Order: sequence, then C-alpha cells, then structure tokens
Amino acid sequence: MAEKRLLWRWATRALLWAGGVAVLFCALSCGEPTPAFREHRWREVAAFPANAESINRLAEADDGSVYAAGSCRDEEMNYRPVVYRCAGGKTVEAFRGPYKGGDFGDVACRGGCVWAVGAKEVAPEKLKPYLVRYDGARWEEIAVPETVHSLSLGPVYPTGYDACWVCAYDGAYIYRRGVWEKKFTFVERANYRFTVTRGGRAAFYKYSGAAAPEIYISDDGGATWALERPRLDNKHFAYHSNQPAGFTSCGERVCWAARLRPAGPEREGEGAYFTVMMRDEAPPGQGSYETFFLAPRGPYLTNITDMAFRDALNGYVVGTFTSLAYEDGEWIFETLPEAWHPHFEHVTAGRSSFWALAGSYGGHAVKLYQAP
Repeated sequence: MAEKRLLWRWATRALLWAGGVAVLFCALSCGEPTPAFREHRWREVAAFPANAESINRLAEADDGSVYAAGSCRDEEMNYRPVVYRCAGGKTVEAFRGPYKGGDFGDVACRGGCVWAVGAKEVAPEKLKPYLVRYDGARWEEIAVPETVHSLSLGPVYPTGYDACWVCAYDGAYIYRRGVWEKKFTFVERANYRFTVTRGGRAAFYKYSGAAAPEIYISDDGGATWALERPRLDNKHFAYHSNQPAGFTSCGERVCWAARLRPAGPEREGEGAYFTVMMRDEAPPGQGSYETFFLAPRGPYLTNITDMAFRDALNGYVVGTFTSLAYEDGEWIFETLPEAWHPHFEHVTAGRSSFWALAGSYGGHAVKLYQAP
C-alpha cells in the first residue's frame, strides 16, 4: 500500500468538558467531520487494599478477571512485590514476593498463565531482576541468569506456556523453557519502548533526541530486524520530543502517540499537540503509516499517558482528564465530570472490555475502571 499523503484542515474548536477545556482536532482529509462527543463510559469496578503502595500495570486473564502488578507495604513497612487479582468487584492478593523490597512493573496473561516482572531487593539497596509465573496452580520464580545485566525487568510478553519476551536495561531477551537468549541490544544513550503483536511480531520504538523516532520490527523471533523512520509529513508540526506517550500493538499493527510542537511561531503557546500513528500490516521495512493529530487545550496541561487497542479499529487513548475512544475507525471524545478530574495512568484491552488505572488528579488513590 502506497503511503498516504495526508491533507489537513483545522476543524472547529469545541468544548470537551464543562470545565472549559477546548479541543482542536485536525481532520484527516478535507471535508471529514470532526470527532463525535459523548459522555464517558468508564465505571469504577474495584479498589485496592489500603497497604497497596504502587499499582503499575493490568492484564486480563482468560476467565475475565484482571491482574494488577505493583508493590505493597507489609507489617514492618517493607515494600513487597505484589500481584492482585480483581474479579466480581473484589480485589484479593494473588501473590506476594518473599523479598523485603522490590516492585512488579508489568503483568501479562496468556493461556491460563500469569507472568509478572520487576525487581527484588536481595540485600539492602541491592536490586536484582525478578520474574515469576503462575501456571494455574502455583506461583514459581524463574531464575534470571547473571548475564542479564539489569536491576529490573519489564515489560513482558508471553508467547507460550513456558516462553516469553522480556526487556532488561541492556536489551530484550526471549526466555524459553529455562533458556535465555538475547535478541536485541540497547544502544547507550538511547531509550526504547517495546511491544509484541498477537501474531508474534516484535517492535521497538527507539528515541534518542533524533529528529524522528526509529522503529525496529522483526517477524522471525528477533533473528533479523528492519529499521523504519516514519515521517510526520505535516508542515504545521514538528516532533516536540521523539519520546513516545504510548507504544503498543493493535491487532497485527504497531501504533504509538507522541507529543508535537507547532512548526511556526504563529502557533506558539497554543497548548500541547499530539499525534497518533498506526502502522499497517506490511512486512518489516515496508510499512506505511496512518497519522492522526489532536490538541488538548485549556486551563490544564492535558496529556497522553497510555493507549490500548483491541484491534486495528477499536481502542482508547487516555491521559490527565483525557479519554479518547477509537470505535470502528472513528475517534470519539468522551466528556468527563470536573468533580472527578481523573488522571489515567494505564489502560489495557481485554476481549470485551477496556481496563484502566485512574485516580483523581492531585494524588488520590488509584482504582480499577472498566469501559465496554
């Protein structure tokens, strides 16, 4: 598919919520209507125990329950790595690490198994990478070799009962039946985001202060990698930073969000602009990119913190006082009550629902929310 040349026209400004925050959306082509508006569909479904210290990531299991990874405080006020299970409006502690220090930064579910990765404190102020798996009957720590040079692990993407992709500080590894194999080495002075599609396509988003991001894609389990440099291709904008606001997969596509800055002085001071890019399903090195532009504006510094897609046509982009649904290929802004003033920290896609971690802006406790 030939790469589209997108023509842009500023759409009219509309109020996103009663608090007076306005949204400016650039239509994808001349004459395309601006996104629809509706009331938000998020509902609170569970809270976390009072001793929960951090809740970092979510994953939906095959039975529809949701696992949450983070840390908790024990009776002696030590921070313990912990995994919670949320089902039927109730939250229970599914697993607590035996170490008196550490944190789980990510959790993933596949084929009846639950994986959690993070760090464990093996001595005062000495951290080592930590990987555990629940096989439906018991939790087991998986040994991480000393050749994995890292203080922590994450994210994790299971590919089978006893296999997964996992990232460390020095690169990405495949763990398979007790064997660790390094598949991608991180370059010094660069940062990376990582995702894996349902079909097993692996992708890295490299950001290092360059003019544009670099995308590395592999279809053969990391044996070979193709480099792509997607162009922004819009004279009104330039990358504010090539650090992504979100990086994930949608079906077999790879997609991300990044912050932009107006290219000309006539637009300076107008607020924070963002782009969402979706790569097609072409083989590595041959991808084309569909690009969306949006600009939250108003009295608050509205931002994008995360994004998740159930498939290539349905997903959510969330942030501080921001909930943007993507349904059947159409963007829909959701109005949020000012009294709630939510800050979405994370969103993930399940089979029939989206799940999010959100609290009120200003530091209130994070809770679990669900949207259809």
